[in-house]
Amino acid sequence: MERTINSHIQIPRFILEYFTDAKNSLHQLNVKTLRISLGRARTMNTKKGYYSNETEKLMNILSETPFAKRLAEIVQIDFGSSVYELPESFEKDVKSFFALLAARGPYMYDMIKKNSLYLHLFPIKDEEKPDFSVREIMSNEHHKVFDGYSVVLAENRSDISFVLPMCAFYSVQLWKKDALVFPATPNYAFILLSNEAIHHMQNNDIRKILLLDTESFVRTFNLAAFRQQKQYNYHDYLGYGWVVSNNRQTLEYLTEDIKKNSSNSK
Repeated sequence: MERTINSHIQIPRFILEYFTDAKNSLHQLNVKTLRISLGRARTMNTKKGYYSNETEKLMNILSETPFAKRLAEIVQIDFGSSVYELPESFEKDVKSFFALLAARGPYMYDMIKKNSLYLHLFPIKDEEKPDFSVREIMSNEHHKVFDGYSVVLAENRSDISFVLPMCAFYSVQLWKKDALVFPATPNYAFILLSNEAIHHMQNNDIRKILLLDTESFVRTFNLAAFRQQKQYNYHDYLGYGWVVSNNRQTLEYLTEDIKKNSSNSK
């Protein structure tokens, strides 16, 4: 299989571009050193040939393009109210993209191998493992892994942007249930919320938007993103140790919160 593309390992380029500033720069925080620097969406977390050209095409057709179109629709809408109707096809596209992001994670192959006699008997080459993981997830009805969850759209109306961890998503507690958050832009995040708690976000069977209009709430989300990134030690794997933002000030606030929480835990 040809491997001529400089692949984005876990976060596709079109997502990273939402987190660039007016000069097309990413502001990135190293989770190990807490140093803030600049990067580019084109080269952030990439490796030539990490995925084969065929796998890149598969990801683009089956998940990236459908989700990119849905996201482009979202960012153009002026949500005057706190409710919106989410078509079933939209929810499927979001869950499919969540599954793809998980498939692109560095530990997915090892997780698949644990339950595969075939891979124990016939191990594959290291360079083929990322392709195998993606194809294994995408060849099944991958969105069904999230059948116990519903998609909620969160709109950030505060003065602080959402940050994006390179591990893609992170967990928070909402109504005493774990929720999986993927910040797709500085102002919008998709959340997989347990069906046991989705009634909190319903209004006569129409899904409500989770409006985040307080700075403290968004800072709590951003701190959770940092902790998730650091927890899985992504800084030890292919340079994954970053959270990114479209502005430096958001990362400076995050650094303050990290240091504050670190001193309080001592």
